[in-house]
Amino acid sequence: MALMGYDVESLMTDIEGIMTAYLNDKIDAINTEKNDSIVLKNIDADAYIFQSLDERCMNYDPFVFYGLAGSVEANGIGPAISKKLLIDVSVITFDVDKANIGKRYLRYNRALEELFIEKWHGYCRAGVKLKVKAPIFVDFTLLNSSEPFRVVAVELEANLG
Repeated sequence: MALMGYDVESLMTDIEGIMTAYLNDKIDAINTEKNDSIVLKNIDADAYIFQSLDERCMNYDPFVFYGLAGSVEANGIGPAISKKLLIDVSVITFDVDKANIGKRYLRYNRALEELFIEKWHGYCRAGVKLKVKAPIFVDFTLLNSSEPFRVVAVELEANLG
């Protein structure tokens, strides 16, 4: 059961909190396990961008972009509302090492998946269950930039209320 006052903003705060607390540890563990020439970069503590890309993200490589994916599905249940949310969490990087890009993104994806599967239950303040969904791989160019960035993301599903 969710805490009173625990809302979408609280959920997003918890998602960022778990990433800033544990994502680099997960990246380091994967680097150590694989122990090869493909080394994932850690995420700077200020490189977590919520919901809106701005020029700040261009100062980091890689950075994490997270936010609501699409609309919120809300259902009234008596005096309460139940909300089903989809949240995309993406690691975005400018990657010039084309030879190992596939493996690098599989590893970032694994770090995201394992992070939310292993750490979420003990971290969330309201007992909200997250479902980790399929990875997403995208190439794109940020607005006002000719630099190609690549994205690996997981989609999280959460229910509030």
